[in-house]
Amino acid sequence: MKTIFCTVGTSTIEKTRWETLPWQQDNNPVYMPLKDFDSNCWEYNKYRLEPRETARSGYVRLKRWMEQVASEVTGNYVTEATKTKWQHWNDDTWRIMPAEVGSTLRMIEYLEGREADLSNIQIILFVSDTAQAYTSACVIKDVFQAIGFASQNIELVTIERFQMEDIKKFTDEGLPNFIRELKKRIDENDKEHQLLNITGGYKNFIPLVTHIASFYGLDMYYVFEEAIIKGRESLVKIPRIPTLNRLLRTTEKQAGVLKEILVCLDKKDIVLAEKYGE
Repeated sequence: MKTIFCTVGTSTIEKTRWETLPWQQDNNPVYMPLKDFDSNCWEYNKYRLEPRETARSGYVRLKRWMEQVASEVTGNYVTEATKTKWQHWNDDTWRIMPAEVGSTLRMIEYLEGREADLSNIQIILFVSDTAQAYTSACVIKDVFQAIGFASQNIELVTIERFQMEDIKKFTDEGLPNFIRELKKRIDENDKEHQLLNITGGYKNFIPLVTHIASFYGLDMYYVFEEAIIKGRESLVKIPRIPTLNRLLRTTEKQAGVLKEILVCLDKKDIVLAEKYGE
């Protein structure tokens, strides 16, 4: 089974704020005024930074509220997603769908073809520790399921302390938690069939994921949201590149890639041996 690790952002919820579609001024089919959303998100994010034992009741109450919001928002997204099979979505549908969904489908289209069996693909969503991201992830999970992914193959993983309100907690706890959770799931699955989709989420995910992907030899993919309607051309593949701790096991093909990078960086004085590990 192919596994796609997907970082999650907040644009799914942000799109519900548009009364009209910004690219053509038509009514936005997923528009939904969310009363008290910002204030409740602020309160939830505050709880998430406090010790669990002192904020437990408030955290549970607000998490239930977010899940209720997500269920309301999901309806509009699912209606749009299921008007036709995803292979026949028009440009507006591709643009309005969650970026994490559209980019994942473009990856599958590129790698497996348009008739791929979605029920045999595992999706693991990595979610930052904020109300906006968690609510978006709940919606994204439901949309994936509505278009054919099996519910048991979709996992939502919240990375505790991975937020930008408290940089010290982000550095001391959030980053290690993300590395730990991603490594755990990489180790649990078949490394030959694992991919990373870094379209959504904090952009500071990217350098961190790049190092991890390089260490494990995984390919990464990214889709610019504005280009999603261009089909496969919107997909940017970031190829696996050996890190220094893997050089002794580098293949001839990988060494060629590394040599080209060094040349581009004007490191012509660095000589790569034809064979490694000797």
